[in-house]
Amino acid sequence: MIWKIKTLILAIILAPSFVGYPVTIFDSHIAFGWTEHLSSDGPTDGQLLYLAISILSITLICGLRTMLLGLTAGALVSLSIVFAGGLVAFIKTKIGVVSAPSEFQYSAYYIARLVNIITVVPLALSIFLTVPFLQFERSILSSNEGVSIRQKILLMVVRVINNIRYSVLPDIWSVLIEENPNRNGGKDIGVYINEAADGKDAALRKKLKKFITTNMYIAASGIASSIEYVPLWAVEISKLPAKQKRED
Repeated sequence: MIWKIKTLILAIILAPSFVGYPVTIFDSHIAFGWTEHLSSDGPTDGQLLYLAISILSITLICGLRTMLLGLTAGALVSLSIVFAGGLVAFIKTKIGVVSAPSEFQYSAYYIARLVNIITVVPLALSIFLTVPFLQFERSILSSNEGVSIRQKILLMVVRVINNIRYSVLPDIWSVLIEENPNRNGGKDIGVYINEAADGKDAALRKKLKKFITTNMYIAASGIASSIEYVPLWAVEISKLPAKQKRED
């Protein structure tokens, strides 16, 4: 199966995450419907079915490695959006910043957000890894007719994407595996909640600050690495021969 067909199939599978249809048809809550909050704000059966179809499709089209990489990326994104957000909401309720009828009032909302993230992120990443951006760069540079302004802009975009794909992502992956700065992150979340319930705000703020700082450092390093060579590429691309207009 060529990359264009793979990309088209993955894009079609990704489309319902933006338009809603036909995921919104299955709005029942058989899987997550045993409480009132889950029935009103939790993930629907359509969302769970869509998640299963997405993961299965990525595995069949791109392979198990791409699927696992996508789930890992989705899990990293969910750390800040889902778990950190839910934790902050829980803490604010416990310390009295906001009033809530139940300490679990936010759980259904964040479960639904988690399902969305681990559906969309793997699909988007699989499309990103399927498109052969390296071939685009080679085809532009191998032309004997020169390079137009649009091609130069495209070449800059492609080089940034290739740098992220072949350098930045592997470096971040190696840091997460080898150094594992949040090795006890899973255990710490439970500790955070217990300390919040017991009113140990000082210890909670210290650990939460360390957790957020580490992940912000990883994100900032990734962004800096992505644009590190942009000035050098800009000079190099500007020196490419311009494409000459054909004379009739």
